[in-house]
Amino acid sequence: MQGLLSVALAAAGLQGLQPPLPVERPFVPQGRPLEGLAITIDPGHGGASHAAGYTGSARGVESRYPEQDLNLKVSVHLVNLLRMAGADVRLTRTDDGRMTLNPLEGPPTSRSEELGARVKMAAESASHLFLAVHHNSFSSPQAHGVVVLIWPTDKEGRDQPLERAFADVLREEVEAAVPHGRRFNHYLSQHPLVTFSDQPSAVIEFGFLSNPEFDRWVTTPGNTRREAVAVYKAIERFWRERRADLEAERARLFPASALFGRAPEPTPAEALRRDLLGEGAPSERGLAEALARYAELVRRSGGWLDARVSRENGRLAVEGVCSHPRIAAFARSLAPSGADVRLGVLAPGRPMVGAWPMAAVWRNPAIASGQVDQVLLGETVWVRGAATDGSFLLVQTPRGTFGWLRRDALEEPDDRWSAASRRVRFLADALVDDFRIPAGAELPLLREEENSAIVALPRGVRATALRKEATVPRDVVAPSPSEGLRRLAEGAAAAALRYQGSPLLPAGRTEFGMGAAELASLAWASQGVRLPAAIDALARCGAPSPTEGELPLGSILVFLGETGLPETVGIGLGGRRFLIAAPPEVQVCSLDPQDPVYDGGLAESLAAVRALP
Repeated sequence: MQGLLSVALAAAGLQGLQPPLPVERPFVPQGRPLEGLAITIDPGHGGASHAAGYTGSARGVESRYPEQDLNLKVSVHLVNLLRMAGADVRLTRTDDGRMTLNPLEGPPTSRSEELGARVKMAAESASHLFLAVHHNSFSSPQAHGVVVLIWPTDKEGRDQPLERAFADVLREEVEAAVPHGRRFNHYLSQHPLVTFSDQPSAVIEFGFLSNPEFDRWVTTPGNTRREAVAVYKAIERFWRERRADLEAERARLFPASALFGRAPEPTPAEALRRDLLGEGAPSERGLAEALARYAELVRRSGGWLDARVSRENGRLAVEGVCSHPRIAAFARSLAPSGADVRLGVLAPGRPMVGAWPMAAVWRNPAIASGQVDQVLLGETVWVRGAATDGSFLLVQTPRGTFGWLRRDALEEPDDRWSAASRRVRFLADALVDDFRIPAGAELPLLREEENSAIVALPRGVRATALRKEATVPRDVVAPSPSEGLRRLAEGAAAAALRYQGSPLLPAGRTEFGMGAAELASLAWASQGVRLPAAIDALARCGAPSPTEGELPLGSILVFLGETGLPETVGIGLGGRRFLIAAPPEVQVCSLDPQDPVYDGGLAESLAAVRALP
């Protein structure tokens, strides 16, 4: 007879995951060398390139990869690098739509109008530079090299030395990174992209997709990243060498350019602080209300904050505990200068299991103080603290909820609970005399008989003559989903890895730009499991897993921002490695300080690991 665990045991031999790119730290700018630069980046062509009357973009002679997609991928990666370096960047498109001068008037009526709409964005923002990103094509497959298109005179016929110099630097830096043949002179053309505006403009053509060698190179994973880095280096060098000239040219072309700069947007922490406190220094009551509102936000996101405000010797005092140092830091920032703030951080916790058929989890360490969750028989919770008298324990439940549970509702797990591969879940209630095991309970399977299963209990009860086991009908239990679905977790991790090297694009869902929450959602969707594509919702998916141990495959790692609330998520790859969409790209990182891809900032901000399914 086939055992209950046959499916689960068949999933035990997981194969190693193979990233498509070498696992290494991606190139990132050092410091903010582009502070003050305003630039517009235009990914050439667009999704309407197949429409009637539009010539469209080139395609790889062998790969058949569309140029418009390569242009977008390089551009989004480049924009990440520029922004990390401090530049104010406009990106003309992030999707497959054509540009138009006035969206209210419908789509553009001509190619010239569409190209003009792209340049108009640069003029409206008084950009120092405009750069269109393209790949080339020619009738001869032997054409091989980097081409920069410019028109080095302005509308009045005056020479534009900055445009010539920009083209020189672009060609030099790109040729150092991209395979090419002979050096091409700059292509002088009255193309709308470089003539609609007099600001320094250029079109970079990285190489010829009609050349088989270049086509194979550019469609190899990781090489569009090389193109983006080369252009970044060119822009950073040009700004360093010619900043004064660029500032003077911008002031000449746009006399009111000082008004064009966007006012600095408040950081998420500044915006939340303003929302909680309003204007001015808070009173004792105002601070207490702000901390209470903030504590509720923290709890809804899977964290914990318990803070009390008082006045001691004439000054405000805040005392309490929270679940992460970043929560403590933001709560501390709400208090006025001179306040005495004492906020401790909870220990990682220890596991205990539910010993009652069902036990209420309360908002405060008192019965009937507002139920926030319920723990079933055999469920594992993480104990994070205790009430002063020890009668209640502060726990984190499998749903990630923090709350207070009576101490006598829990039991220390013994060795039977460490044998995770032998868990079963109850499909329906089962009665052992008058002791009820509720549907949804998950208990260790000790052994099987023809029509029954013997499961472990956290503690002995009268109905079992105080023995820590119970015999139940076999048809009311099934292998725990966490066992039978292991291969789904491996499949989700493998699906996520396919996006390694894709540029970060908040809310993006393709290889041309990928968001953090979207990466996790798409990875699990590939296995037929629908997860929300929102960071705050993903932070509550799955069950808590230790942050110090091995990261389960496909698990959701939750990282906090300066607000102490979830800011981004990653996907566990096993060991201490994970995948995350973070500037500038989807990348493999590690929590192990000895690993070359260790990221100390992410390690410090890790708040939770949520095991799925």
